[in-house]
Amino acid sequence: MPKKEIKIRRASINDIDDIINIWRLLKHDVRYQVRLIFQRPWLLDIINATTCEVYVALLSNIIVGFVIITFDLLEFEKMKNKNKPPFWLRLITILLYPTALKYALNSKLNDLIIYLSCNKVDQIYPQESNYNNIIIISHIAVNTKYQKMGIAKIILSTIENRAVELKRNIIKIDTYSIYKRAISLYEYYGYVRTRSNNKNNECIELKKIIF
Repeated sequence: MPKKEIKIRRASINDIDDIINIWRLLKHDVRYQVRLIFQRPWLLDIINATTCEVYVALLSNIIVGFVIITFDLLEFEKMKNKNKPPFWLRLITILLYPTALKYALNSKLNDLIIYLSCNKVDQIYPQESNYNNIIIISHIAVNTKYQKMGIAKIILSTIENRAVELKRNIIKIDTYSIYKRAISLYEYYGYVRTRSNNKNNECIELKKIIF
C-alpha cells in the first residue's frame, strides 16, 4: 500500500467512536472490553488535554489506526482512573473471568489495591511525570483489517517527527508481552526493551533515543 494513501492527522471528538471500534476489534482481555464501555468520557478528556495528543491514521478517508501520546504519564493515568468502571464491576470481572483473575493473581498485592481503589496512581509512576524530554506512547493500534500495510510504521514516524518538533529526544512505549508482533515491530524500528513491570514480564517498556 503506497504511503501517500495513508494520512495522519490530529483526532477530534468526532473520531471517538472510530477509535473505540478499533479498540474493540483487537484481542484485548476482558478487563479492556469492560473498560471500553466507559472509554468515551476518558477519550474526550484526552483529546482536550494539554498534556496529551491523539492522532488518527486514515486510508481513503477511513480511520484505520490511532495513537495516543502523553507528556505527563501521572496526569494521564489520573484522567484514565477517573473514568474507570465502578468498583463492583471491576471486582466481578476479576472474580468471574479467567484472564482478569490471572492478572490479579500475578500482580503484586499493592498493584491490585491500586487497580481497585483508583487513587494511588502516583505510587505506580513516581518519577515519570517530571521528564521534560520524553514522549510516552500509551496506546497505538491499527484496525486488524488493515494490518501489514505499513500503517504502524507511518504512525511511529509521525510521532518521532513530533518529538523532534517538541525537542523531546526520547520516546517510550508501554505494552504487554502477549503482543509479540507489535514488540517485534517496535524493536525492528529501533526501540529497545528497558523494563518489565512485574515478575512475569507481562508489561514491557521500550525506549528509543531520537536525537
